[in-house]
Amino acid sequence: MTLLAVCACGGGGTPAPHAGPRRLMLRDLGVTVIVPTYEALTQAADAQVEALRTLEAQPDATGLVAAQNAWRRARAAWKRSEVFAFGPAAALRSAAKIDWSPIRGDRIESAIAGSATFDAAAIEDLGANVKGLLALEYLLFDPTGGDAAVLSRLRASPARRAYARALGENLRHQSALLRDAWSPAAGNFAAELAAAGQGSQSYPTVKSAVDALVNQLIFVSDDVAQRQLQAPLGANGTPRPDLIVAARSRSGLADVLDDVTGIQNAYFGSYDGSSGASLHGIIESLSPRTDTAIRLSLRRVFDAAADLAVPLEEAIVDERAAVARAQQRAADLMRHLEIDMTSVLGSTLRFNPSDGD
Repeated sequence: MTLLAVCACGGGGTPAPHAGPRRLMLRDLGVTVIVPTYEALTQAADAQVEALRTLEAQPDATGLVAAQNAWRRARAAWKRSEVFAFGPAAALRSAAKIDWSPIRGDRIESAIAGSATFDAAAIEDLGANVKGLLALEYLLFDPTGGDAAVLSRLRASPARRAYARALGENLRHQSALLRDAWSPAAGNFAAELAAAGQGSQSYPTVKSAVDALVNQLIFVSDDVAQRQLQAPLGANGTPRPDLIVAARSRSGLADVLDDVTGIQNAYFGSYDGSSGASLHGIIESLSPRTDTAIRLSLRRVFDAAADLAVPLEEAIVDERAAVARAQQRAADLMRHLEIDMTSVLGSTLRFNPSDGD
């Protein structure tokens, strides 16, 4: 759990911004960034299902690599969406259904042994620690036995292949729920966000909506600095690779980069070449120094991550200084968001709604 200190800011003599720019930012963020982010997640989940169906029908090396690559793309899309885990994602408890950690391998094996057929609905009724992206990672990757061991188990058990395919179908269902909740063609939570302070039931004030975004930005940056980088380095100098969430697929560094990419997209109000009114524009107009600090911090996290010559799972042993430098850069980013940005915006920090998932 991450406890964010309660802090009503806006001090330092900085005048509070009026609602206009912030309302424009919320409107553009929903349409320009959040909706496309969830559309990308659903498309990646669709592709993953197709790869898993192929693997179920023909469990060979080509199918396994395709399923592994599809899993990596789906996980990247999910990590980039985590910064928007307020509103529908909180109501749907999507984090618990899509990315619960830790999963229980023994319970996954029991589930596979207990049934021959699976579908998305059956997966939905199971506990959080036997489904989601990390349960699928458990079935598709084996850091000890390699792909040969994974294929051997899949070939020996049609139920195992069916379980993997059903996990993918359930992930697609969860992704589609998020996409539809935000889409203007369906639930249109993007309009709810844009209507903050003007009839929105979720956000009675513009400040309440901006606070939801700011708190999630801080939560994700804190998770990157502390859980994803500091914890695996080990508190007493002993590496803890077991604390890297997606270590089985050696995705620790990719998780860091995708989470920070999500933060970057949210801050700049941009996605895949499109952009609109943004937090960056608001902060730059109120405190150019703070905006510069945040932009430099984002760049330095990417640069420090690029300095790692090996996967994070190895770097915490062989390149500890480089990992420590990346962790420091991530901690700097978190502090600039938590202290400087909230001060400029006058935001209120609170417990993250995902705590306890």
